[in-house]
Amino acid sequence: MKKKKFNFTFSANNGLVDRRCFLKSGFGVGAGMLVAGTHASEGKYRDDWMKKPGSGMGESGPSIHESHIKRSNVASQPGTLGSGASRTPLQFLDGIITPSRLHFERHHSGIPDINPQSHRLFIHGLVDRSLSFSMNDLQRYQHVSRIQFLECSGNSGAMIAPSAPQRDVSQIHGLVSCSEWGGIPLNILLDEAGIKPEGKWIVASGADAA
Repeated sequence: MKKKKFNFTFSANNGLVDRRCFLKSGFGVGAGMLVAGTHASEGKYRDDWMKKPGSGMGESGPSIHESHIKRSNVASQPGTLGSGASRTPLQFLDGIITPSRLHFERHHSGIPDINPQSHRLFIHGLVDRSLSFSMNDLQRYQHVSRIQFLECSGNSGAMIAPSAPQRDVSQIHGLVSCSEWGGIPLNILLDEAGIKPEGKWIVASGADAA
């Protein structure tokens, strides 16, 4: 008796196997799994990457299949050194959290190289006592985490052009990112310094060249 051959190559419709195609085959789930198991045992449909061990562990970095997912406009503005922006590739992201390597950056005079061992946070001015904190000092405080987005004031600036810009979404709207940030609430440190009643404003001065 000659055995009838069945084609079990189905097309998925919206994530589900076409029910009518499945019923036409004349088999139930058990038979389908049996045939699939036979194919797997023969190795007929195995790609090369399924037949050999993968590469060793690396230090960091994305999958080679994600090498095209990177920030755009990573270059200094003409006539400047280190002034410019690198934009988040929003068109490739899922969810609300931006991977750290894809977070947008905006620099006016390059990226500062700050040594955490010598970095200090100073609170002075209209306070009862001026304070200086090393990074080790700050690590002793209770930390909290918050999910917050940051957006450059110049984001989407291309939309004010007289004609519609012929750019992708990262080049137009890529100066916005969302991350989970950890640290110490500023009010805890300000309370420790003791803000005087006449102190109404805070001026933040960073170690970068901006």
